[in-house]
Amino acid sequence: MKPTRLAVTSCVTAVLLSGQSLLADWPEWRGPKRDGTSTDKNLPATWSPAGDNLAWKAPYGGRSGPVVFGDRVYLNTVVGTGDSVQERLVALDANTGKLVWEQRLNVFHSDVPAHRTGWASPSVRRASW
Repeated sequence: MKPTRLAVTSCVTAVLLSGQSLLADWPEWRGPKRDGTSTDKNLPATWSPAGDNLAWKAPYGGRSGPVVFGDRVYLNTVVGTGDSVQERLVALDANTGKLVWEQRLNVFHSDVPAHRTGWASPSVRRASW
């Protein structure tokens, strides 16, 4: 499945701002306070997919929102078509955009229609042990 511009754009706007380190974790949908706001300061006011204030791009997209935790960006997406469609969780290096790992899950034995896969945003937390 080809990533949509909206999906790729949402991933880009959430985490990929040129010249900015990832200052705070964004561990779940809509951020740490669950309200879509960031407490980080001095963020760029504008950006563009063509490169203005863009640190990197990655060829992943989907319906879910990305989450940031430590030096990783996590995204749930779909790969394949028809009988080979799978959900895929990817971990990207937050500084470079390079793929760190991916986990694919078959959905062909599920009653979930293929067009409904990859919607849930990942969520992470620090281990308490």
